[in-house]
Amino acid sequence: MRYIERSKIEIALLRILKAAGLAVTFFIIDSYISIYPSKEAGQVVLIAGIIMQLLLQLRFPTSTDILRKNELIDRKRFLNTESKLAVLLIVTAFFLDFETSPIKFAALLLGNFIVQLILFFGGVIYIKKSYKSPEDRAPSASERKAIIIGAGRRGKETANLLLDHPELNMRIMGFIDPHREGFWRYRDIPLIGHPADIRDIIRCNQVDMAVMALEHEDIISGQSIFDMLEEMGVNICLPPNIYNRTIAGCKTASLNGQPALFYHVIPENKISRFAKSTLDRVGALVEIIISFPIMLLSGIAIKICSDGPIIYRQLRCGKNGRLFPMLKLRTMGCGAEKMKAKFAHLNAMSGPVFKIEGDPRVTPVGKFLRKYSIDELPQLFNVLSGDMSLVGPRPPLPEEVEQYEPWQRRRLSVRPGITCLWQINGRNHIDFEEWMKLDLKYIDNWSLAEDARILSKTILTVLKGNGV
Repeated sequence: MRYIERSKIEIALLRILKAAGLAVTFFIIDSYISIYPSKEAGQVVLIAGIIMQLLLQLRFPTSTDILRKNELIDRKRFLNTESKLAVLLIVTAFFLDFETSPIKFAALLLGNFIVQLILFFGGVIYIKKSYKSPEDRAPSASERKAIIIGAGRRGKETANLLLDHPELNMRIMGFIDPHREGFWRYRDIPLIGHPADIRDIIRCNQVDMAVMALEHEDIISGQSIFDMLEEMGVNICLPPNIYNRTIAGCKTASLNGQPALFYHVIPENKISRFAKSTLDRVGALVEIIISFPIMLLSGIAIKICSDGPIIYRQLRCGKNGRLFPMLKLRTMGCGAEKMKAKFAHLNAMSGPVFKIEGDPRVTPVGKFLRKYSIDELPQLFNVLSGDMSLVGPRPPLPEEVEQYEPWQRRRLSVRPGITCLWQINGRNHIDFEEWMKLDLKYIDNWSLAEDARILSKTILTVLKGNGV
């Protein structure tokens, strides 16, 4: 059986199995807990669900040369489809005013998701075990054929990508490289010529696509190769690994309608990021309500103890260096900033950060507020406004950022927070460079679970009175 026909049959079978899975799940659950009071209502929802599930599986026709994952193993597509189906089923059921228990309906959705998950992982196992590598299978008239322009590191990475995913139904004819000559092979793929031979190679062979994988020093000279391929009507693919990256992730994007590659330096997870933003604002609002009496009493004590405003506003650097006024309860006497140079020799921190143990500028009330971090409570309003997060690197002063080394500035790539790893790992007992490394570790390994862990440890630290 030809591979392209096999792929189409497998995808069609998957769609039928998914629809059947939904129907079987519905009948089994309905037979035990009676999801809908009337049989007719249940049938309408079931038929609507099957139709929607089939429609969600469809893909618009596109170029057959575009390399995309097989639907049987595309995790993002699976999760996206199942999420949309759940939402559409809920909207359909309640829009048509079918009365049912939310718990019973949730059981249907959960049962269907479990069944679809089993079908999905079954497809993954089937693909991995049944598809032969292009190196092992016989040539097929249906498979697409590609040439790789470049036989260096980038060319080999491209070959690995295609060879390790036989479900793409792509066969590599060979490499074309400006530097190699004679007999040379990589994973049984031969060197078939020099850029000067491209016209003859395309003229004498079926070439569906050319992958431009030249090394960095050859990219400019590769324009003539690109022009030739374009002129002869060969589809061209340009992998995103133009630059060697160690931190940034890459995804396709649009720059005012123009295709672009976007390199993001922080891990991207839209759902988790949205959850973090929501939890920040909800958490800040709840904490403001709970801590308002404490802030009120602290404000009265500050006013009685010394002259000056209750709230101290200080310009800090937020995400990507954006300035914002960070709020704190005032713990120092008026004019404390002007006295900073006078006490510079007492600085207990390395690097551009300024902190003094037993700072003489701090008022008696201020010492108590700092000891239990009460002075930080107004920053909950910064979280509520979106300038800060509950957990994240502490926002630095602009003059501190000016002294950062290039690698340290990456801590500004996320929204700053009230607490982070530094606050729960010794604070002033950790030098500046280690502090920066802890912040970068937080950015690179961020998760909602890590935020929860840091918040719980912060509460214990505050209750122990370890603030300064």
